[in-house]
Amino acid sequence: MEIAGIVCEFDPFHNGHAHLISKVREQGASGIVCVMSGDFVQRGGPAICDKFRRAEAAVRCGADLVLELPAVYAVNSADRFARGAVRILKGLGCVDTIAFGSESADTDMLCKIAEATAVELAEFSEAVKAGLSDGRSYPEAYQDALRTVYVELDASVLSGPNDILALSYLREVIRQNAGIRSFAVKRAGAGHGEKTEEGTIASASQIRNLVSSGNCSWKNYVPEPAEYAQKLQAVSANDLKIRKDRFFAVVKHALLSASLQEISRIAEVSEGLENRISASADAAVSLEDLIDRITTSRYTSSRVSRILTQLILGITKDLVACVEEAGSAYAKVLAFNVRGAEILKTVKNCGSIPVYSNINKIQDKTVLRDPVFALDLRAADIYNVLCGRPASEYSDKVQVPKMIQI
Repeated sequence: MEIAGIVCEFDPFHNGHAHLISKVREQGASGIVCVMSGDFVQRGGPAICDKFRRAEAAVRCGADLVLELPAVYAVNSADRFARGAVRILKGLGCVDTIAFGSESADTDMLCKIAEATAVELAEFSEAVKAGLSDGRSYPEAYQDALRTVYVELDASVLSGPNDILALSYLREVIRQNAGIRSFAVKRAGAGHGEKTEEGTIASASQIRNLVSSGNCSWKNYVPEPAEYAQKLQAVSANDLKIRKDRFFAVVKHALLSASLQEISRIAEVSEGLENRISASADAAVSLEDLIDRITTSRYTSSRVSRILTQLILGITKDLVACVEEAGSAYAKVLAFNVRGAEILKTVKNCGSIPVYSNINKIQDKTVLRDPVFALDLRAADIYNVLCGRPASEYSDKVQVPKMIQI
């Protein structure tokens, strides 16, 4: 491989992420480009560290260039998350491989499943819906549908969350005719979302739990350069509690101010869920309480949290439809090194999407009014409000990407 792309969140960047980058480099990648969620992440809610700090951590630990995945894609379903990321990697014009962590590391079978399901058959869709109606989770319903409709495929490779997300990437590579190869890296240590540690690797969710509880053992699972860049040592449990309380206050105000029709327009609200959301907002006394009241077997807590984040950011069905029709994609630079600067020069010659670094130097001011771009600026400002930081110092209109000299 020449230049590899990694789709990520790095919330926060930890030893497992460093392991992934190291394995991709060992495979022969001369450049590594990361497409990373911004200040709000796919599970819903704000990231533990802002996007510029997480991007710097990635570059200090082996990546060459980190680009932001626009919020309209990042705070959305796995398929839309993958769609936006692949649009960017394809649009760069120089990425030949997409690399990802995988529980199975069975690249061949993942690719076969992707090829079979890139265009979804009606029979398959109905099988998934039937599984959901029986009370199964979406991953369980999807696996059962695969076993029923595609008996020749090994559905067991989708037993892990990283493999399920990888399937979304591979399907999008096919759908977009991106011409990008795939490379799976066997996930090491604790699994995604596990509340345990294994060796020197813990999941990002467990590290966040340790930080939020004031347990300093999180330092065992984060590379020192990443700890320094992300300033995790300065993030106190009280800071995170205040941030969560502010998030709940912003969400509850938005819900109490919105009509049922307005709530129904939020991107992932369907099947009358707006009624349950509105009723829950009246009674909820905390963020956890609100999410618990809305969560059902079909609407997981992660999806509910994401819906609440879509609400305060303004990610509506209309905006998503507009993005789908236009195929919107651009690259916003967060951090890079010398090799990353070389990749950016290559993108100028062979890329098909615009690349932005310093917003104040964008000559075409209509870009700032683009709804997708404006959403990213708004998301950064809301994140700063939640963190109690002044926009005069931390706005996207002020901050510029870091050139990391190592």
